[in-house]
Amino acid sequence: MTPRQLFASSATLLAFPLLGPPSIAEAQTLRSGISLSGVIQPADTLRVQSSVPGRVLEVRAEENDRVAQDQVLLVLKSDVQAQQVEVAELQVRINQNNLQDREQQKQLAALQVEVNRNNLQDRQRQLELARTQVSVNANNVEDRKQQAEQAKLQIEVNRNNLKDRQQQAEQAKLQIEVNRNSLLDRKKQVDQATLQIEVNRNNLSNQQKQLDLLLVQVEVAENSLKDQQTNLKDIERRLKDEQALYDQGSSTQSQLDSLQLQFARGQFAVENAKLGVKRAKQEQIRGKTTLANSQLALKRSEQDATRSELGVTNSEIALKRSEQDSKRMGLATTNAELALKRSQQDLKRMELAVRNAELTLKRSESDVTGAKLAVKNAKLTLKRSGQDLKRSTLGLESAKLQVQLAEKEVVIRKDSLADRTIHAKISGFVSRKLVEPGEVIGSGAPLFELVNLDEVEIQVQVPEEDLGQVHDGQSVVFTTPGYPGREFSGKVNRVGLQADAQTKQFPVYIRAANPELVLRAGMTARIYFHNP
Repeated sequence: MTPRQLFASSATLLAFPLLGPPSIAEAQTLRSGISLSGVIQPADTLRVQSSVPGRVLEVRAEENDRVAQDQVLLVLKSDVQAQQVEVAELQVRINQNNLQDREQQKQLAALQVEVNRNNLQDRQRQLELARTQVSVNANNVEDRKQQAEQAKLQIEVNRNNLKDRQQQAEQAKLQIEVNRNSLLDRKKQVDQATLQIEVNRNNLSNQQKQLDLLLVQVEVAENSLKDQQTNLKDIERRLKDEQALYDQGSSTQSQLDSLQLQFARGQFAVENAKLGVKRAKQEQIRGKTTLANSQLALKRSEQDATRSELGVTNSEIALKRSEQDSKRMGLATTNAELALKRSQQDLKRMELAVRNAELTLKRSESDVTGAKLAVKNAKLTLKRSGQDLKRSTLGLESAKLQVQLAEKEVVIRKDSLADRTIHAKISGFVSRKLVEPGEVIGSGAPLFELVNLDEVEIQVQVPEEDLGQVHDGQSVVFTTPGYPGREFSGKVNRVGLQADAQTKQFPVYIRAANPELVLRAGMTARIYFHNP
């Protein structure tokens, strides 16, 4: 029998003059309203299915049994689910170990970024120093050129002086005055030379102290290097021992990785200590050079003082000679010629000093070019290490996500494991039992059908011409042959929106309470609609 045949209904016009629900006798007498036939069905029907495969261990409900919500209906045995839980938990541990590895990789990458950043800063400082040195050397070139110009001027002066000496050979008296003035100048030069000696001695003392300090720094750096090398050897020994234990299965990968990380850090510390020793020795060499320059400056100032004192003596002799005899002006002429030669030699030395200064300037400019290239390489290295850090960070985030997914998978598998016990989702009766103990079922297999008869539903078909007399919430009464003479009440739950294509009738659904459970599925009923 099709649903259309099952729920086919006939309409009878009735009259209900009263406000309350009419009795059957009143409905038959007044004949105002409609009456339709239908079949009683449970309001709620639930098919219970298995979400996991397995073998049926226990069936705890039989057909027509009344069950409560969450009551156990059936128990399955499924070793597959337990194995899946173990596999999921193992995957969690694997992903957690991978996460630890990723974290260590990120720490190493971050450390490398810091090292490269410090290296870049060192390179940039070296570049600034090289640029400063270029500026110093450029100024030195200018100074040397000025000195060369002064030497040229001095030659001209000495030439003129020679002429003057020759002219003054006959002017002895005037030359005496000149020599007296020259004597005063020489004495001043002696005083200045003496003062310069004291300055250079103080400078030499300071340079010696700085050199002593640099020697101490070299010793400290070398001691630090020895300590780092000793520590590295100790870590290497422990790493070999740990590797042997790991190969024997007595140690873990994380312990081995930790020592490897310590070894890498120790190597880095040794390299830094070596660099410190190298820098300290370079500073020591520069200190020795500075000390040698200071010693040379002191020696020159002492020589200058000696020359100045000699100049005083010469001036005194010249004065005496000029006072004694004008013929001695020939000696002054000779001295002037010697002065001219010295100034010419000084010019040659100054020109050589200019060339040396220019060569030094070129070398310092070349150092700047090398320093720029070193800075560029350091920037590229820092950029690469930054990219490595980003990749390590992404790998770490991915590892965290994998751990989260694996943990969720464990929860899902454990929930699936719990699904081996089947519970009733609603309270009601077992209308059908579809499995027996010992059966092997698959996922989605039907197990039971549950019905809730606390409330029943009746579907009737209302002709189009009577549809206007039916609405949601409308009160009805109905009878059933199973209980002759007894009336039941209900209400229209909903009215269908589309008519049957063949009968042109609209489905209407009535809900009725069934607290005594006297109404059963499949009973026929006669429904009487009340229109006030």
